[in-house]
Amino acid sequence: MAAVNEAYRVLGDPGRRARYDDELDEASPHPSTGHPTSVPSPDRPWHTGMADAGGAATSASYQPARFPWRFMLFLASVGIAIVIVGAIVYEPPPVVPPDNVLRVGDCVVLSLELEATEVNCADPHDAIMQVLIPVGQECPTGTDAYRDHQGMGTACVIKSSV
Repeated sequence: MAAVNEAYRVLGDPGRRARYDDELDEASPHPSTGHPTSVPSPDRPWHTGMADAGGAATSASYQPARFPWRFMLFLASVGIAIVIVGAIVYEPPPVVPPDNVLRVGDCVVLSLELEATEVNCADPHDAIMQVLIPVGQECPTGTDAYRDHQGMGTACVIKSSV
């Protein structure tokens, strides 16, 4: 038990472990080459000239994990190609012509006869439809009243600057 405790005391302390490893490197030459063998430790990186289990010297060296740059470059190239192909084959949806039925959010043109007529929002317009109420009721505060050109009720609109 004393030998196990002493081994734990030496090998558990990084400084003592390094000194122990250095003593082993200096004291134990390899039988076939006459050169000292190296024993890796957590305190020192692997280095060239290390002996493998069979006693033959290897040239293994410690290298940190590498980032997969080639794979990431491949993924980025595929993503860029997909975006470019998508931009080439994209067709915007067709513009739906106005159906002359006023709905909330429709763009309207106001006439001198105080009528509101639906137009495409890409075209110049005077106001935006907020609510359609029955004839004879009052529009909410902040909106102006215009007749629906089809006679369906009163269009409450907010005038726009477009």
